[in-house]
Amino acid sequence: MQESYRRFYASPTLQALLSRELSALTPILAGVYGNNALFLRPHESVAPKLPAHLVSHVVEVSPGGGDLFSGAARFDAAELPFVNDSFQLVIAQHAFELVSGADDLASEVSRVLAPEG
Repeated sequence: MQESYRRFYASPTLQALLSRELSALTPILAGVYGNNALFLRPHESVAPKLPAHLVSHVVEVSPGGGDLFSGAARFDAAELPFVNDSFQLVIAQHAFELVSGADDLASEVSRVLAPEG
């Protein structure tokens, strides 16, 4: 399954859809500001540029096999290696459908997302 999803998200058709999804976030992200954001991408080749926002640093990761994510950091979906309330913005583009422990990932995303994030 791992290789099939990688081919699926790497296809030009899906890449175009994922890019359009990110573009649709532009009005929402325009007012987001802070120091840190976490971007859980569905594939390492998804366009790394997010729409304009005022967050100074974005940690970008994608599935690296099983429930592991890799990129700017490497971690298991059930244990994000970040302190509580460390991100003003978290974007999980199709990330929950790619891990077996979606509830664990949701709990961790909630933990690392700052109040009002």
